[in-house]
Amino acid sequence: MTMLPMRLYLSKCLLFLFCCLWGGHMHLAGQPSAIIIDADTGNSIDDLYAIAYLLQQAGSRVVALTAAHFNNPDLLSYRHWNGYSTKGIRTMKISYRLNKKLLRAAGCRHYVRCVPGASSMVGRAWGGSTPRPSAASRLIIEEAIKLNDDEKLHVIVTGPVTNVVSAIIEQPQIAHRLVVYAMGGDYDPKKGVWNKAEFNVRNDLNAFDYLLNSEVELHIMPESVARQLVFPKEETQQKLARVGGKLSSCLSKRWQRLGEVEAWSMWDLALAIAYMQPLLAREEEVFTPPENRQRKVWVYTAIDAPAMKAAFWNSYLSPDN
Repeated sequence: MTMLPMRLYLSKCLLFLFCCLWGGHMHLAGQPSAIIIDADTGNSIDDLYAIAYLLQQAGSRVVALTAAHFNNPDLLSYRHWNGYSTKGIRTMKISYRLNKKLLRAAGCRHYVRCVPGASSMVGRAWGGSTPRPSAASRLIIEEAIKLNDDEKLHVIVTGPVTNVVSAIIEQPQIAHRLVVYAMGGDYDPKKGVWNKAEFNVRNDLNAFDYLLNSEVELHIMPESVARQLVFPKEETQQKLARVGGKLSSCLSKRWQRLGEVEAWSMWDLALAIAYMQPLLAREEEVFTPPENRQRKVWVYTAIDAPAMKAAFWNSYLSPDN
């Protein structure tokens, strides 16, 4: 009988002990062949921090940054949305411009593709599954098709799932090659109850339902879990100033644009860190909502927010970055 090296043995013991103490399941995803980040970057603050973190941590595996819309009813009722005039607003284009700026600041513009996505939701206000073809959906199809059958394309979605769902509707055969990580919705693990009344889901409920009904491996970060990761403005600005550089300036100015917001829940960053460092989050495999096709999906039910915050800054403040 071959004995495990002591270090490996101890690592396995610690991992087992962690899972027991954590009181739930921890899903350790396999390494993807490629990663696409799909973001409604122009909507708020946390998308930028999630993208910056993923670009640093995932490196060359990030093949593209695609732009998502953030259309919502408030754009019809109010004169401003997060610092933007709502008159004639084109939300996807705002995300696209900001994505390009962010990639330039991070020095990734030449090897991470940056393309626009859909400008409206899948289907119509009353439902439906008409796709919204775009450069983003075509890129997702392209990257998925080039993979071998045993490889996976991971798509990390921080906004509505319009782009990835449009790709699946256009080319259903790619579904088994995708693993989707999405920030959206809510789930009560004690009651086993879902709630779709959340910003990202509201912005494309048709696409979210389509994804739940599909065969795609799906990991969902609920809003109530992600909101536990909070960054204070003053502390964040001080740390960014300490690092300096174009990327820090981009992150800092984004917060300033949204006014005097003294703290911000980093929803999308929580998803990004949970993806890259699964030991800092707990996932459970649960059934989809009763109105959807019954199958199991992965849902994050807890995060270690202090450890996630430290993980971001340890990465960002590293002299190697």
